Amino acid sequence: MVTFFTFSFLHFLDNPEIVQAVISDGENALDVIGQTDSDGNPTYTKGLTNDSNRYLGLGGPGDILLDEANHRLFVCDGNNNSRVLIYNLDTNNDLLDNLPDNILGQVDFVSSVYGATQSTFSVPSSLAYDSINNFLFVGDPSNHRVMIFDTATIIDGEDAVHVLGQADFTSNSYATTQGGLYGPSGLAYDSANNRLFVADRYNNRIMIFDTATITNGEDAVNVWGQSSFTVRLSGNGQKKMYYPTGLNFDNVGHRLFVADTLNNRVMVWDTSSISNNQDAINVLGQSTFNTVSFAHSKNGLYYPSSLSYDNTNNRLFVADSLNKRIIIFDTATIVNGEDAVNVLGQSDFTSYASATTQSGFSSTGGVAYNGTNNKLFVADGGNARLLLFDVSSITNGENAVSVVGQTDIYGNESFIKNNLNNGHPDIGLNTPIDVIVDIVHHRLFVADKNNRRVIIYNLDSSNNLLDYKPDYVLGQGDFFSTVSALTQSGFASIYQMAYDSVNDRLFVADYGNNRIMVFDTTTITNGEDAINVLGQSDFTTKVYPTTKSGLY
Repeated sequence: MVTFFTFSFLHFLDNPEIVQAVISDGENALDVIGQTDSDGNPTYTKGLTNDSNRYLGLGGPGDILLDEANHRLFVCDGNNNSRVLIYNLDTNNDLLDNLPDNILGQVDFVSSVYGATQSTFSVPSSLAYDSINNFLFVGDPSNHRVMIFDTATIIDGEDAVHVLGQADFTSNSYATTQGGLYGPSGLAYDSANNRLFVADRYNNRIMIFDTATITNGEDAVNVWGQSSFTVRLSGNGQKKMYYPTGLNFDNVGHRLFVADTLNNRVMVWDTSSISNNQDAINVLGQSTFNTVSFAHSKNGLYYPSSLSYDNTNNRLFVADSLNKRIIIFDTATIVNGEDAVNVLGQSDFTSYASATTQSGFSSTGGVAYNGTNNKLFVADGGNARLLLFDVSSITNGENAVSVVGQTDIYGNESFIKNNLNNGHPDIGLNTPIDVIVDIVHHRLFVADKNNRRVIIYNLDSSNNLLDYKPDYVLGQGDFFSTVSALTQSGFASIYQMAYDSVNDRLFVADYGNNRIMVFDTTTITNGEDAINVLGQSDFTTKVYPTTKSGLY
């Protein structure tokens, strides 16, 4: 007889007198449910929600950078993981596979350490690359610094070689000074002039550093958006910004594009000559420099966050985050407030729905254009994935051609999953809190608390697991959903269970809805309705009674 343990409770049904077991203190488990390794085998050394896997998945991808010369893709995987992932590419700069090859910020693909050290980050958010010196610049906004790594060869978890914004690698205070930063959230590099542009978000400015030689904590040489290095006022107009986030540099036209996020616009600066607090030359997303309203339209923006530029076809790709889209502008010549020419993520220019599909986004973050093969990488942070689009010719709302960070249980790409770190609710668990073994009908019931469901595994005649995939689910319509509900079939949050073996009924404590749900389990249909409820007068009422029939 196999004994199944979970967080708090254990039940055997029926005929407990026939159950015999000899248990030794500290003995090993015989099997495990809810945790598998990268090959799909059960593992006892992992404890992540919904069988997530930091090697196969992403926690919340942000900025993306393509190193076309050395065929590498850098991805800021900041939220939940605090790391930069590196994927090797083929000679066309296509992915060789969907697995990262190197990592910065962590010593391995399992760890998620946060900190202010020479090798760690606190949620990295932005990237820039010096292809001559093989320097990777990483914006580490919570530590108020930019870390610089030598990526000629990469060792997992290697130390940075320089830092900007702080005098050393262990300081992390913010500052409004010539050398200080306050939440740097966007980077761009001008390799011809050895200039690093930094979107210093909470100081509402762009800082410009001379990187011909780098000294830790060095002063910036120029500033835009403020009259001096010690002022941090927000504003609009031709000079001011309000939380600038994303940057991209046009190395042919010598223009810097700035996502001026809270002003709902993209500002354009001429960098052929630079002076402090100089005017922008153009604006997108607004008809003038003095308007800041958001819009769901062909020429409007709603919190633009990241940018990428195609200097061959003069296309600017803008991650328009709260419109859940990538909007594309023709920038051969720019007219202030001009219309976009294409859109990805929505079928038209007025829609802004969130989606977990082959064509939709939950929230758009980083974006990177591959000029070798006309492909566009988009970080869909809310869906914990990267989408890859063919943009050689664009149809509005077209499907992505590939996805990184979400696979099904067989390792195939999945466009309909959005679980952190490639989690699998269909085989994983999120705080299992109660277990019942029905030894007569050979079933295992698991109360999966934070997924708001009961999952059922069929067992063999000896009540051993047949496999690690559940066969039925109650409380949800499928194995991927985790919604809270006050209905005849759903739960808000579950706790203990009890089983009536005579009448084949399962009682589930839905304590979030102050009730007991009763299910007929003679035959089970996924998401089936309960047959009775205790503690409430009906299936859609939630009150807090202190009565003979109420539960609280």
